[in-house]
Amino acid sequence: PANLQAGIAVDLSPRLTVMADYKRIWYSGVESISNPATNYQLGCVPPNQFCLGGSNGTGFGWDDINIFKFGAEYRATADLTLRAGYSYNTQPIQGRDVMFNILAPGVSQHHITGGFMYRMTPNLDLEFAAMYAPREHVVGSELAFPFTNPNSTLDISMAQYEATIGIKYRFDSPAPLK
Repeated sequence: PANLQAGIAVDLSPRLTVMADYKRIWYSGVESISNPATNYQLGCVPPNQFCLGGSNGTGFGWDDINIFKFGAEYRATADLTLRAGYSYNTQPIQGRDVMFNILAPGVSQHHITGGFMYRMTPNLDLEFAAMYAPREHVVGSELAFPFTNPNSTLDISMAQYEATIGIKYRFDSPAPLK
């Protein structure tokens, strides 16, 4: 989907940089993502505009979202840089679309990150980053398909944990940090 992002980074001191970022994602521009799951009731007949993925077909029902990100980078020593961040986004999924989104329960709204970079040699860095997205829930009813119960309540949720480790090698030795 189309998106727009803008941000700013400000050096508050030679060692501390703070960052802020805004991003908008227009899921409404992609029918298979933005059409509501309840469009299945329109059926699937030629010319297939009402079929899954069609211009008026069943979709995930995702709304356009706004994302706000904040971060900080602190250069503790010439060899050690510490990083932290937080991101919040509006909820893309409504209760009416819970059943279809069992396939892709992208309901996380908060992301908390931290990490570091350690310069091992003038050309070699060790980097580590971690992310935690606390559990978020969206509740809705089952869609009225054969053998389903539209009076039944469904609760989709997601929590995420991620860790990344990497080695960065520079072929040209950088200028020393001050």
